[in-house]
Amino acid sequence: MLLTILSSLAQDESRSISENSTWGIRRRFEQGKHKMSTKRFLGYDSDEEGHLIVNRQQAKIVVRLYEEFLSGKTVDYIARIFKAEKIRNWDGKYNWHASTLDSMLRNEKYMGDTILQKSYTADFLSKRRVVNDGDLPKYHIKKDHEPIMDIETWEAVRAELDRRAQYCTEHFTNAYSQKTETNPFYAKIICGNCGSTYSRVKYTTRAGTAITKWRCGSCNKTNGHKICSNRYVTDETFKKLFVMSWNEIVEKQTNYQESWHDNIKGDDVLLKYKTRLVM
Repeated sequence: MLLTILSSLAQDESRSISENSTWGIRRRFEQGKHKMSTKRFLGYDSDEEGHLIVNRQQAKIVVRLYEEFLSGKTVDYIARIFKAEKIRNWDGKYNWHASTLDSMLRNEKYMGDTILQKSYTADFLSKRRVVNDGDLPKYHIKKDHEPIMDIETWEAVRAELDRRAQYCTEHFTNAYSQKTETNPFYAKIICGNCGSTYSRVKYTTRAGTAITKWRCGSCNKTNGHKICSNRYVTDETFKKLFVMSWNEIVEKQTNYQESWHDNIKGDDVLLKYKTRLVM
């Protein structure tokens, strides 16, 4: 009985300390005051008061990440590039993960803002932290520190993330791209009949010749049975069509100038960025 009483008192004391600490932290959040650890935060250091200061050397990596992503690459591909080029991470190692790069693309701190209380401690005993999905208020502090990315580029990345997610949903695919170095057309060829993405398959003829063809991805959803009437297309055909289309744009740039200038003057930040890449 004595042990039970002592345990109960210790638990109540622990709860009281936790509640007081939480109350103090939230009051500081409401006033816009916060300290942030930059031990695992690429691109920033912190001063004695906890304010974020741009790390100029690491900031170059952040800028490149955003530019590579907006040029069409996926985070998996960019991670492989960084590893191959031996670019150092926050811990000085070359080990990059796609999930890390994805979180960097979504981090509002790179545009100078800070959102506080993205997560919270759900249990004062286990110290288990959970994502704040609206259970508690969040505090958005604008222009909290010097940005690494300008607001237009950061918003363009957010728009591109949303576009790719919607693209995958509309065309029944789990990945926007895969092994781009060897398979650049992956998930980029859309069936005109059913809207599924085309899949690359390899065949060997009776003569022993290897042929690469593309077929409607609806076959993948029915255990290989063909349910779409669209035909197979060879890999060489798509390569020729791509080159023809690109040459058409290059040779007749003057025909597109007016629409390109309209894009840049418009409100679509992603369309603006993409247009500047081809002008």
